Amino acid sequence: MILFLALFLAVSFPSPADDEALLRAAIFLSGASDAEQLDESILEQLSLCRSSPLKINRLNAAGLASTGILTTYQAASIVDYRSRSGDILSWEELALLDGFSEETVEVLKPFLSLESRNPPGAVADSVYRVKQELLLRVTEKNAGAKYRLGSRDFSLALARRYSAGGGSGSGHIKAAFGAHEFVLGAYNLRFGQGVSHWSAFRLSGLSTLNAFLQHGPALSPVQSFAPSGAHQGLAWQYSTLHFQGLVSASLPGFAAVRGMYRFRSGEVGTSALWDSGRPFFSLEGRLGLPRAEMCWEASLTPWTAAGNLSAILKPGERFRLAFQGRVLPSRFTGKKNGEYALASGAEYSFSRTNFLSFTADAALLPVPLSEPRRRQFRSYALWQCAPGEGNTLKLRFDTKIPSWSPPRLEFRADFLRDGPAPLALRADAVRCDGWGFLSYAEFGRRDPSFSAYFRITAFSTDGWNSRIWSYERDVPGSFSVPAYNGHGFAFTLYGSVKYTIRKWTFKACVRSGVQIKKEKPAQASLHFQTVLQR
Repeated sequence: MILFLALFLAVSFPSPADDEALLRAAIFLSGASDAEQLDESILEQLSLCRSSPLKINRLNAAGLASTGILTTYQAASIVDYRSRSGDILSWEELALLDGFSEETVEVLKPFLSLESRNPPGAVADSVYRVKQELLLRVTEKNAGAKYRLGSRDFSLALARRYSAGGGSGSGHIKAAFGAHEFVLGAYNLRFGQGVSHWSAFRLSGLSTLNAFLQHGPALSPVQSFAPSGAHQGLAWQYSTLHFQGLVSASLPGFAAVRGMYRFRSGEVGTSALWDSGRPFFSLEGRLGLPRAEMCWEASLTPWTAAGNLSAILKPGERFRLAFQGRVLPSRFTGKKNGEYALASGAEYSFSRTNFLSFTADAALLPVPLSEPRRRQFRSYALWQCAPGEGNTLKLRFDTKIPSWSPPRLEFRADFLRDGPAPLALRADAVRCDGWGFLSYAEFGRRDPSFSAYFRITAFSTDGWNSRIWSYERDVPGSFSVPAYNGHGFAFTLYGSVKYTIRKWTFKACVRSGVQIKKEKPAQASLHFQTVLQR
């Protein structure tokens, strides 16, 4: 019934605009298998970068790596190539650089600009002209503003989160001058593979091969209204083509010093941290070769040690292999979430849009001696194909088998149709201590200035362990992945308009939803946001 209604309304519903490229890029760059594994901070950063694409021929290594769209290795590769061969004038040329591929470039296109003021082959950098940007955001619970000025990338962001119970949001002041970058306020730090430290979002499981190697800038200001795990303090970062240094301090009781050296095929770095009275010292590195990429991190404390070693191999043009070993004693983490684990994965690409992927992760989870040692096995099998131009079909089978609770098995099928009349269909079945089922149909129309989507979701689960997470389109900054449990239906409507006049762009988004459950009264929600940019 839902499928029939979706096909009927997909033809008759008025037409609209969208962020599918944004979602695809976030999934690819983070290594997630689907939107349910993402975090709002990733989409927030990508959205800001898309509104002002990185000029890869005009920025230094620090500017290129500051947003997190490009890794420090990719940024150094671009700057090194420009110093030898001049500006990059085509996407095909960018795909030939170390750290890139045709698939990577295709995903990054909406966030990069090839703008150049130099003749072909000239290696002298141009001066990046002054530019201004004003961003205002208002939702039902939040309000914020950001101002950015010119090539020196001075930005000011203020945010406050309002709710029925009170509470505050976060803000930051960021200033960048040449190789120097300062952040005062809320910021995230990401070192190596996250053994000693990795604030903000990171995947909890290795669902695709891209998740085996963690990426991200050492320092990045927090854009979200309600940051999770962020630092509140002051940080300074110095970046050149071959060197990056960082000093950071935040409350309560956190300090960090880091140095990293980049060379043509990789990077090595060392970090010293003081976190709530506990010292950490780590050594990390990354190596990129034509047929392999690997990274490692070893960290020490006065009590114990931890480490991570990951590698992705490409023995053929269509075939990739991945391996990872993790040693994280619970004594090192100071929590119950330590682990000793081995993981592996394989992927075969029939074409850019047709591939088969499988990953497996086996872990021993150390806990206090009063409890038995816990073991867990997880696996992901994913097949993606394109049955017709603009169509994508994904079939996924997940297993999670812990020794302390019932196993969870999930089979999921997604059909996506791109274009001016996008369509998304999903069927999901879960078996844990009971059965869970979910299906939805989302349809709409889109053009560059207006978009609208309508989704119908039906769900039936036997218990909380059989709940099913389902990403829902929402206004930027209000990332929504509700967990459906119980029995009922949900209806959501999303729309956005975009208008440009005299270099000023106004955009408004609204999302309204209602959930009707057999066990509880109906629940409604409304999210609204406006953005003004120049």
